Amino acid sequence: DSVVIIKALLSIVALVLAVRLARSAPIPHGVPAAPVVLIFLYLAVTILGGYAHGTAFSATVVAVRMAILSVAIIFLFVRYAPFQVAQSLIHVFGLILILGAITGLPSAAKGRLEGSFPPLHPNAMALVASVCFVWIYSRMLQARETRTDLLVAMLCAGVVVLTGSRTSLGALSFTIVLMTLRATSLTRRSFAAIALLAPVISYITIGTDMLSSLAM
Repeated sequence: DSVVIIKALLSIVALVLAVRLARSAPIPHGVPAAPVVLIFLYLAVTILGGYAHGTAFSATVVAVRMAILSVAIIFLFVRYAPFQVAQSLIHVFGLILILGAITGLPSAAKGRLEGSFPPLHPNAMALVASVCFVWIYSRMLQARETRTDLLVAMLCAGVVVLTGSRTSLGALSFTIVLMTLRATSLTRRSFAAIALLAPVISYITIGTDMLSSLAM
């Protein structure tokens, strides 16, 4: 498959660039061992699961591709501070989300919003939008948000709703509640946004069948 080959080549190019960046680091950053070990244990279980179900080859291909990307990200953490890597990742997620949402708008009229370019399943779109929302919400709870952040947060929340992903919506609502309890400082606009968000979350969790559907 040409698409698989292109993805593999892009992954290898990303790995080579990440290695070169790590080697040029003035002061390399240490990377905790625990997350690295967990990642490769997960990939090992993926291969074993594929072998047990007769799909060893496809599982191995997926695991190798994930390993290449994981190693590339590890080298980025060696070169840059964790905040820089996370912020860059959020920006990439945001770009993917914008492209997917704009090109996939016609699908929302038919049911669930899904990305057209790049192709994104509704659940995948909801996950990406939730991650972006949580990043911005953390800035809001530290009084470091901008007006653009508030606008993007509203758009991300809208994407989650339009995808119809109940799991993502439930997890995001629960995360918002927990994060709000640990707020350190708020601007007036953040307080107003949270005040408007509270009844929405209450309606979703109490006034709909979301909780019962998640338990099924």
